[in-house]
Amino acid sequence: MTSPKGITKTYKVILREFTGLPILYLTTSTGADVTSKDVYIKGNIVVDANNGYQQDVTNIPLQVKGRGNSTRTLFPKKPYKLKFNSKAAMLGMPAAKNWALLANYNDKTLMRNKIALDLGKRVGADFTPDSRFVEVVLNGEYWGNYLLTSVVEVNDNRVKITELKTTDTSPTAITGGYVVELDYKLDATYNWRSTTKNLPFTIKEPEELTTDQFAYIKNYMQTTEDALYASNWTDPVNGYAKYIDADSFMRWYVVNETMKNRDSWDFSSIFYYKDRGGKLGMGPIWDFDISSGNCYLDISKNPANWYTRNGAWLIRLAQDPAWNLRWRNKWKALRTKEVQQIFTDIDNNAAYLKLSAEANFKKWPILDKYVYPNAVYLGTYDKEVAYFKDYLTQRIAWMDANIGSY
Repeated sequence: MTSPKGITKTYKVILREFTGLPILYLTTSTGADVTSKDVYIKGNIVVDANNGYQQDVTNIPLQVKGRGNSTRTLFPKKPYKLKFNSKAAMLGMPAAKNWALLANYNDKTLMRNKIALDLGKRVGADFTPDSRFVEVVLNGEYWGNYLLTSVVEVNDNRVKITELKTTDTSPTAITGGYVVELDYKLDATYNWRSTTKNLPFTIKEPEELTTDQFAYIKNYMQTTEDALYASNWTDPVNGYAKYIDADSFMRWYVVNETMKNRDSWDFSSIFYYKDRGGKLGMGPIWDFDISSGNCYLDISKNPANWYTRNGAWLIRLAQDPAWNLRWRNKWKALRTKEVQQIFTDIDNNAAYLKLSAEANFKKWPILDKYVYPNAVYLGTYDKEVAYFKDYLTQRIAWMDANIGSY
């Protein structure tokens, strides 16, 4: 284009369809919604990147099943677990077989999970999942806005630790790698409660363990807890530092305490990993749909007060002067850039999701309705976003004011 003054400029026009987000056309062999969490059904997915991302493979055979608990059983818009027949990259995310579609039905901003995951990336929280907003069309019917994410699994592009096989039984090999989840449901194949603090642990990865491997990780978790509550617990050589990676715990903690994640107080979706020959780390961060004031059930709806810190292990760490100093220094180092970026992220995502939110809430008209466990329901998307942003403004201001007395 040349102006009357002879100045030439070149413009690139990108055309996008529908709401502008990538579109996933998911088709099941049954032609119906997917409700079972246990049984996969066959299907395929056609990926329209909508000129937003590189997408080399666009037609992907797969299996699909339900995922989640209350999000799957209570709500008509279901979350899904996708298992591709072959590894494939998705919307610029590294190739893998397993993916999750998060429905965010009870989060009327649609973005709490995304905001938390992006914060996790910035602060270096271990193995934080990649994610992309997408539109889902299920068996030819528009099904709403979803967040496509990588899943919690041992993989070079996911939780990058040593893969533990049932043949790994030597004293060295048996030490890793494990992914452990603290989960009140205790519905995994391998589960137990710690003997002293009654914490509910399950094995997320690997899916199959020998008796000796299961005994090893159970004992390691118990020994870690015992070390936290021993008389010499702050000893830098023989105390809890012998068993946990405190920096990893801190990175996980920063995200969950900032977002005041309701599940992070010894409830569910709290992941630990143990690599071969390594200490216990925390991560990936996961499941933030009822964080940041989106839950009426307890003090998590109040932007004041420490919350995640109240867990049985973290409250003990908070009694260690060395941990407190580490926490104060970490917060101060991240506060003005990585944490403050949250508010720009909210604004940018609200603009990006404007048309998608309109379409989603036309399909699911719940903006003026209570959905478990909403603390508020405000009637418009813009008001929900404003409430989310205001909550975090108050939350972060309270943390600033009280960091010295942690």
